[in-house]
Amino acid sequence: MSYHIGSAYPLINYSGVRSASRFPQLWILPAAYWDELHADAPLRFRRREQMSPVERYLNDAAYADFARYRPTVLVVLRHARDLPTNGLRRLDYVAYFGRDPRFALLLRQYERVADVGEYTVYARLSGAVPRSGPPPIATAGTQDVLGTDQEGLQVRLLTPAFLAQLGLFLLAAIFFARRPGFGRAG
Repeated sequence: MSYHIGSAYPLINYSGVRSASRFPQLWILPAAYWDELHADAPLRFRRREQMSPVERYLNDAAYADFARYRPTVLVVLRHARDLPTNGLRRLDYVAYFGRDPRFALLLRQYERVADVGEYTVYARLSGAVPRSGPPPIATAGTQDVLGTDQEGLQVRLLTPAFLAQLGLFLLAAIFFARRPGFGRAG
């Protein structure tokens, strides 16, 4: 769950699994909240009856895909503090989609397994294994975007910490990809 394609690709290609979403990124969400993301007021998500047809389509399609494909791993771009200087990173995808009771029920089937770089990684629970991490829940952002390019993306990509976390993420992706049934709808 992210607004930019670099969050999913080429990771999906390298892992050999199929995306569980018809959207390669969720750009519709920041587009729908563009003015609010750059305003001084706290970001408030619209109730369903206030949403535009495009935003309602995003919600319904994201839910339908998630329910149909039940991804084994869910990777969510962590949100920053709710300040205008954080721009698109103000979006809390878990809070946004978790407002929908249908989506909230599906999210409870996951547990946090790692924080890797700017992402939180959740794994779908197996019936035989007890929960060992918290489910995806809405939380207040605690950090700010450090440096940005013109599109608002963090540019500190080649730091040793980022590369170490990327390596850990890729190891986790390989581990999960080798598990029986990974990436298959079922």
